[in-house]
Amino acid sequence: METQKINGIVLSASKYKDYDALCSILTENGIKKVKFTGVRRPKAKLAFAAQPFCCGEFLLAGANDYAVVMQASQTEDFYSLASNYDAFVFGAQMLKIAGKIATNDSKELLELLLVCLSTLLVPEIDLIVVENYFYTRILQLLGVWGDFSCCTVCGKKIENGAIVSADSGALFCKNCAPDDGVAISSNVFEHLNFCANNSLSKIVANQPTDGV
Repeated sequence: METQKINGIVLSASKYKDYDALCSILTENGIKKVKFTGVRRPKAKLAFAAQPFCCGEFLLAGANDYAVVMQASQTEDFYSLASNYDAFVFGAQMLKIAGKIATNDSKELLELLLVCLSTLLVPEIDLIVVENYFYTRILQLLGVWGDFSCCTVCGKKIENGAIVSADSGALFCKNCAPDDGVAISSNVFEHLNFCANNSLSKIVANQPTDGV
């Protein structure tokens, strides 16, 4: 039987038959659906891998969807997120979003997810900072907000706040804004622009001002 190795993180898991589980794993090449056999039995060796947040290497038997996981080794430990309710809830939201927008080329998405989950484990981390970074990067990956500095219409640099279109997500200066636009205050806009052009570690080191 053909075997293959994949690296990724389990996004979701569901019960299957009496003792099996079906899981979705995010990899650099998109989502791989796999099956774990017998993992819901007491003391099953692969029980740790058949649940969300398990990140590591998986050896599969079969090339199609729901190939059987034969072996698994964990490379990142995100299970301790459960000790912080707010961090765990946001982490679960990130897994769900990743599952919705993953494509056949999900390298950047996977890297974003792992960076954000790792940062959530930092003691006393400001969750709002991680949330702002994650959602900003997601919008960039979706191609919604590609440029956080210039007006969509006139192309001039946006200063003193911006207007975002509720329909398209495009940014406008106050002179070119559509009637249905939503205003973004200057400090929020500045922080979003900072998130769009810097690493999460740098953003964490420069905590946002109140009101962001």
